[in-house]
Amino acid sequence: MTDTITPTHGQSGLGRLAGLDGLRAIAVLLVVVYHAVPSTLVGGYLGVDVFFVISGFLITGLLLRERTSTGSIRLGRFWIRRARRLLPALILLLVVVTFTAALIGGDLVAGLPEQLFGAATFSSNWVAVATGADYIQLTSPDLYRNLWSLAVEEQFYLLWPIAMLALALVPSRSVRVVLIAALAAASAIAMAVLTGEASRLYYGTDTHAFGLLMGAALAVALSGRFAADARAGDADARTVSARLMPPPGTRRPHRILLVLIDLLGLSALVGIVLIGATLAWTDPRALGGGIALASALTVVVIAAATTPGSWFGRALDVPPLRWIGERSYGLYLWHWPVLVIVAVLVGARDGGGAPWWVVPAIALPIAVIATVLSYRFVETPIRRFGLRGALDRLSARPPAVRRTAWTLIAAATVASLLTASLVATDDGRSDAQAAIERGEAALAALESAAPTNGPGETAAPSPAPTASATGAPSPDLSPDSPMLIARPGMRPPPPPVATGPEISAIGDSVMLASAPELAAAFPGIAIDATVSRHMDSALDLIWAQLAAGTLRPVVVLALGTNSGFDPAMLPAISDAIGPDRQLVLVSAQAPRDWIAGNNQAMRDFSLRMRVVELADWYTAIQPRLDVLASDDVHPGPTGAAIYTQSVLDALTRLTLVPPLLGSNELRWLPRPV
Repeated sequence: MTDTITPTHGQSGLGRLAGLDGLRAIAVLLVVVYHAVPSTLVGGYLGVDVFFVISGFLITGLLLRERTSTGSIRLGRFWIRRARRLLPALILLLVVVTFTAALIGGDLVAGLPEQLFGAATFSSNWVAVATGADYIQLTSPDLYRNLWSLAVEEQFYLLWPIAMLALALVPSRSVRVVLIAALAAASAIAMAVLTGEASRLYYGTDTHAFGLLMGAALAVALSGRFAADARAGDADARTVSARLMPPPGTRRPHRILLVLIDLLGLSALVGIVLIGATLAWTDPRALGGGIALASALTVVVIAAATTPGSWFGRALDVPPLRWIGERSYGLYLWHWPVLVIVAVLVGARDGGGAPWWVVPAIALPIAVIATVLSYRFVETPIRRFGLRGALDRLSARPPAVRRTAWTLIAAATVASLLTASLVATDDGRSDAQAAIERGEAALAALESAAPTNGPGETAAPSPAPTASATGAPSPDLSPDSPMLIARPGMRPPPPPVATGPEISAIGDSVMLASAPELAAAFPGIAIDATVSRHMDSALDLIWAQLAAGTLRPVVVLALGTNSGFDPAMLPAISDAIGPDRQLVLVSAQAPRDWIAGNNQAMRDFSLRMRVVELADWYTAIQPRLDVLASDDVHPGPTGAAIYTQSVLDALTRLTLVPPLLGSNELRWLPRPV
């Protein structure tokens, strides 16, 4: 996303390689659509990996060309060129966006010092790892989350030229290709097989460098092309059409081979798009090889598109795609923070927030305008002439233009100073983070309380709550209750609602934020909740508690917030907890496209199972979205009380189900109504 493929003033460049701008356009569109409307392109994040392969290919090509033309690689000059290409647009973004966020305030400035440090040092990916940020986490609106990939690229740019000097000592080109490919394979295998947080494996430079290395291996394999460019010189760099037109009198077998190469490239491109349309980031197959496969397909696309005579390369080089590709760096930088800011501004919660299309409809045109202006007035002049040259050319402009330009520069300087002071005085916490920290403190207090029971003993049951956490009376469970009379054969009073020592609660950050209220309503409850959990982790968590002998008779499971899941997981979860336990599934509330599907799957499953009930947190909170944090996800004390009441209501309904008589197979019968 960061490399230009046109020769620049005063530096060795590559003759423009056909199709790469078009491929970059496709990559940035994948990412933008994924961020703007995730449900339409669940694997659009793979566009970043397409960028990685392109960058590895182009950077290695530039280094090979320089070594061929000069006999060496001048590291200082190379890094200066990278800084000239990257820093102007990045600095402009940081000044404008941070100043805007500081004026708006609230959650937008949460964690900004850490984010700015990562951006300034090209270490955003490792800052995200250190702070525990999840790729799709919902706890705070990270303005610069997209800069993680820029950090990975820049770390590669810092180290790779040195590695190229070492590889130059290997006389055989084939051996060099094999060595680079081995490094790429090691990185991909590390992502696939290492255990730990998924975001660590995704953000890590070591586990996500394979795309860059694949592109580098391709460049070394095709180094003859770069050598030819070096011998021709920048002034004679061939145009796209000249490079790609087959030579006159090309023999028929050669034309057939070109057609086969083009079809292979087209098939690989279709494969990338299909993976991007189907492979969600939360799918284990993504880290398990899906991302590496998309990177390998990108290698095929580049090899086909840059083959002399390729019609596939010409097709990718159509003007609209070329235009977008040339500005892909700026569009990648701007689209995410603008989406975040607009979402905060128009997502005022007065009953559900803005429709899903409002944010992208407002944000994307703004991002495009910012990209065009940055490309025209900042990136291009400095890339061509350097900072001093660009300022000299500015001095030669008419007085009105000079005054306007210097006024803007002075305003940017003042904005930077004001922004620094505003950010420095903020506590750095979003209200969602505050809610989570409140829950963490409650769990820490519970864990610090020494148990009074001996090994293997059960704590004394606490009385069931008699009133709702919101002040509403609990359901009437007396023998004369109409609820009971309406059920033939259930004249005797039902068993009491499960008490805290009978409940194992397993959940995500929403349950964590609700922990104080859950602990107050169900004294003795065991709560295992943390940030960024998905339903995919449910079985592992349940098996761990079963192995430890700590899983209690009633399991409350709340893992539907952070990603979609396969409904087939629910029967597997029910089987894992066993026929002697009851299961309460908690529906999810979040402004995410997968929520409706998740909730419907849980609702349908609870209706099919006698020992499963739905705690409908989603429906309960809809009239009171105002009591949630600004992310429309995490509850404060009032919201946590509503959350707790939804769990209590579900547990109460479970007591009204007649006991099983006979085979455990009856647990699969529909719930009586």
